[in-house]
Amino acid sequence: MRYVSLSAVAAALVAPSLLAAQQPAAERATDSGRPAWMTVWSPLAPIAEHPRRLPRSPGLPELLLAPSPRVGLFWTAGNPAALASDVTERRNELRLSGGWDDGRYHRPLDPEEVSAVQFSGLGWQPLGRRGAAAGRVMVDQEMLGMASFADIAEPHTSSPLVLSDSSLPEMRRVRVRLEGALGWRFGGWGLGVATGVEVRDHRTQHVRFPRVGRLSAQGVALGLMRELPLVRLRLAAYGRWLGGSERITLVAYPSPGLAYQLDGYNEPDRREVAQPYFRRIERDAWSLGLGLGGELWGAPWTIFGERTSRDDAHSSERRTHPATDRWSAKGWVLGGAIQRPLFGDRLVVTAQARYSRLRGSATRFDLQGDIFRSQESVLHASADLRYTSPPWTAAALFSLGREKRTRHDYIVRVYSDIESWTPGLGLEVARAVGPATTASLGLALSAYSATSIIPNPEALGPVYNLLIAPELALYATRAVPLTAALAVRHRLGEATAIYVRALRESLEPSGSEYTELAPSGERTLWSMALGVVVGP
Repeated sequence: MRYVSLSAVAAALVAPSLLAAQQPAAERATDSGRPAWMTVWSPLAPIAEHPRRLPRSPGLPELLLAPSPRVGLFWTAGNPAALASDVTERRNELRLSGGWDDGRYHRPLDPEEVSAVQFSGLGWQPLGRRGAAAGRVMVDQEMLGMASFADIAEPHTSSPLVLSDSSLPEMRRVRVRLEGALGWRFGGWGLGVATGVEVRDHRTQHVRFPRVGRLSAQGVALGLMRELPLVRLRLAAYGRWLGGSERITLVAYPSPGLAYQLDGYNEPDRREVAQPYFRRIERDAWSLGLGLGGELWGAPWTIFGERTSRDDAHSSERRTHPATDRWSAKGWVLGGAIQRPLFGDRLVVTAQARYSRLRGSATRFDLQGDIFRSQESVLHASADLRYTSPPWTAAALFSLGREKRTRHDYIVRVYSDIESWTPGLGLEVARAVGPATTASLGLALSAYSATSIIPNPEALGPVYNLLIAPELALYATRAVPLTAALAVRHRLGEATAIYVRALRESLEPSGSEYTELAPSGERTLWSMALGVVVGP
């Protein structure tokens, strides 16, 4: 990593651009851990967004908690029109889990410690001979001790528009999420629809400068598929819309405070909050996609492509046409998967890849032209290998992640350029220890590294040095995420089982050129899950 002087940046503004993004503040503690193929159909999945996440291991194959990976237009591309074709068996799961995530190695807009309790349900099943349904429910509560400076629910998105204030309160966050999908087949055609809604409530606890936040999101997806029996192909099209709003109120009672409307790397105005301060964010995003699936020499495969767009409007005035700051982004996504059974199905190999790009720009109501631009690309590829030889089952998960983010701030004329690579390996072994009980042990390890250019903190203001520079330095720091898990599954009947899993995930830096900026220490997540499964 190296710093760039203001004069060097001014001379290099025509250089190629790169990337930047994240997820909720408690992204690790509330992560259900389910494989991506089980939830890719969600109508609430982000669109034209690259969340900036902390480095993590690739995860585990989940031998006892999830079935073998599936490949298809529904499982891989998330098209609900293929639901009735891809879902051939019933599976329903209920899970109660809890997690504790803490440590000094975090970004300024992350909480220092998080405890979370979550109830979730996920299932799918055929409906007669021509239909199928899938559904998901999630309810969780997070308690944030020594919370972050961030006021919005997801402060590490691709957008530079983030609201912050001068306090570090304890917070309570509650989330409810409901979503479902239906699909039908008729005369060689497939039709499907998916809908979902999520609401969140965020409130500070026992503080003199309270925050109150409420978020709602709604999503809908429609798909159409045509089966071409002569060439054994499925061609499908789909569209998805995602909208919602978030409202944040800072209450200047019994004590006043300071609010910061971050819009990049420049120094934001200090807004003294003597009266209740209001901020509203309206989000609107859509995607259109095409997918193609088939079978080649006994190996099912799927490829797809999407065009994505989003527009976020930020305002503080309570009137019909308020002064508005905006973040707009457009991008595209390419992906695919293939699965091949070998040695009489004793070995199953599943490979998948997903690549996405977006370009975004931010504007402020009181300035002409773009104040901030970002170019981002994210690649994720993996190979899942599963071998069965009773009473043993073994699996390996190889993964490779690459993120490239270039962000230009046109107010202070600086830019950042960060490219990271994260190769990872997950191994899990399971063995039957009785006629109805199976135990598994899993380990996963990644090696995060990056090459980067960040603005010189000496040339920028105190808010940049407090809230932004440590985050950029963390992304430029080598790190080693490590995960270990132990699970036991007990069969209650022919198709019903219960399981329990304990997991520990640690994240520790392994070297940085700028230790004076990057956070130090370690971050550790402990979680426990208890679940009931009906089906494979």
